[in-house]
Amino acid sequence: MPRFSDGAAHEPDESNSRPVPRLALMAALQTVGVWSLQEHIKSQSDAGLPIGNTPVITNFDADALKNGILPKYGPIDTREGQRLAIEGAARRIDLQNRAVQKYLPR
Repeated sequence: MPRFSDGAAHEPDESNSRPVPRLALMAALQTVGVWSLQEHIKSQSDAGLPIGNTPVITNFDADALKNGILPKYGPIDTREGQRLAIEGAARRIDLQNRAVQKYLPR
């Protein structure tokens, strides 16, 4: 049993003695899995794209689809936001003017 500077005998910590082999095992399994997936993809690469009997749509009207799917909204009123922006800018200017007036002689 190893002795340390305090003179006490300390047992080795068993909970930390096995993580490295587990980590190595997990890394090896992941590497083998990725390798096998790559090999499967490579073996399927010469098969080409699947050919189906799907008809090709040639007379497609995008506007009709858009008008049928998207809801109709009226114009957005931005006057309230503009008013709040102007009030906020005026408030900041007022605060700056008050801060400067504190330092001016009377």
